Amino acid sequence: MIRMMGVAAVAARSFGRQFYRNAINNGLPLVECDVGGITEGDEITVDLAAGRVTLARGVVRNVKPLPREILAMLSAGGLIPFLQQHPNWKQAWSPLKRLRRNRLQSLAIRRVYVP
Repeated sequence: MIRMMGVAAVAARSFGRQFYRNAINNGLPLVECDVGGITEGDEITVDLAAGRVTLARGVVRNVKPLPREILAMLSAGGLIPFLQQHPNWKQAWSPLKRLRRNRLQSLAIRRVYVP
């Protein structure tokens, strides 16, 4: 539902394990970081591979980079699309080096919703 609303990624202080796993399985990137200073309408850039969140004002928040396996699932659009693309998924992890050039390396979030 969140992706259907046009949300490119979600940044928050923390996530519940079940929400985190479901979001990744559905291809929605999540970033745990300090959200202080981020207001609704801010434009931020999330670099999932490098583990960096950059606010439009130039403030940079470093976060733990996502594991390559999760980046691969997000790149495919979620767990089901990943498994469809890689039916023998145990061998699918070897070509992940090309993810650095992937569209998920850096994505811009145009609108930020702060509850």
